[in-house]
Amino acid sequence: MAAPDNCYETPTKAECEDYQYPESRTEGDIGMLCNAMPDMPGCSLWEACKENKVKSSNEVCNSMVVLATICEDMPGMGGCKTYNTMCGDDSVIRQCDERAPVRRMPTWAKTREAMFEMCEDHPMEQCDDCTESSCPDPLASLSGACKDMPDMSQCTMYDRWCQANDDGQLSYYCEEGGGSSSGLPSMLMYFHKRVSETVLWPEWVPRTNGDYAGTIVAVFFFGIFSIGIKTGVSLMSIYWKSQAPLPTSKYTLDSGACHNLPWWIPRSHQWWQNAIKSVLMGISILLDYWNMLIAMTFNVGLFCAVILGYVLGVFFFASFPENYAMHLQMMTPPKTSVDCECPSNMDKVVKEGAEDTQALKTAGKSCCKASQQEESMEGFAAPACCPEMP
Repeated sequence: MAAPDNCYETPTKAECEDYQYPESRTEGDIGMLCNAMPDMPGCSLWEACKENKVKSSNEVCNSMVVLATICEDMPGMGGCKTYNTMCGDDSVIRQCDERAPVRRMPTWAKTREAMFEMCEDHPMEQCDDCTESSCPDPLASLSGACKDMPDMSQCTMYDRWCQANDDGQLSYYCEEGGGSSSGLPSMLMYFHKRVSETVLWPEWVPRTNGDYAGTIVAVFFFGIFSIGIKTGVSLMSIYWKSQAPLPTSKYTLDSGACHNLPWWIPRSHQWWQNAIKSVLMGISILLDYWNMLIAMTFNVGLFCAVILGYVLGVFFFASFPENYAMHLQMMTPPKTSVDCECPSNMDKVVKEGAEDTQALKTAGKSCCKASQQEESMEGFAAPACCPEMP
């Protein structure tokens, strides 16, 4: 026998056990409630179901479940009058038990309170959309905030809700953050172990164990490359120094010309050398600061990769400069420099090209010293220099 149509008014009668509240009336009650207070968590869920953000086939999207959820939160609203009568403590209608409210659903008041406290403690993106004067969807805002900052104490209520509904039906809120999450892993200001971590850029977020292993390898080589580049700069300096002609007296040989420039001004050949060193050191410092930022994630695996990269880099490259200098000493004959006085026939020797090597050696070898000018004023001018001798 079919249940009477007015069982919502007389829910204690035995014949009302199989009564089904018409869906049209259920949706009408939801519409009335959500028009009055659209920011209620139950209304947020209803809209998400209608937009298929939460699959409409899920149990939580059943109109009776949504109505029950709203009325559990706001039982005093006019749109809940029929539901409260129909599903009271003495009701025999099975639909009230089968279509019970969503478990541990955060209430409107608690959701707003949690959001305002979180925004006061730590301003986040969600705080722009949820203020005390305007918070159109506090449930979505709380979901996003707790996905981005899960360790905040105000997220306890949200965590319990998601744990009580861990069958995946509420993944839009519990995994995607209700559409308001930044989608990036939260910052944890203590050492931790997890795979998902934001590494330097929002696009670099390992999601799987394979991604994480690849990230550790990359970070490991950052440290090795940084030490290697610094070592390369040292090797260049050693090599260029070994190739530079030795200065004689107060004059410095530079491409066949003597200069009286201050010691701290780079010579012509040193400008391009300094440019190369600057570029390489810039790259090395960039890698160092990347490693610093990665270490500040407090991710144990990434932190260890940073340290191990530097340790092995030093272990491998530390002896290079010393060994290279010894190698150059063995391969390159020692250079000598002789101070000399410019003989009276120096101009003639230089002008004629000085084809006679012995004549050049006699004339002054690698550079000439003008003894007659040494006792003149401080900024004395250098005499004409001899070409570099073999």
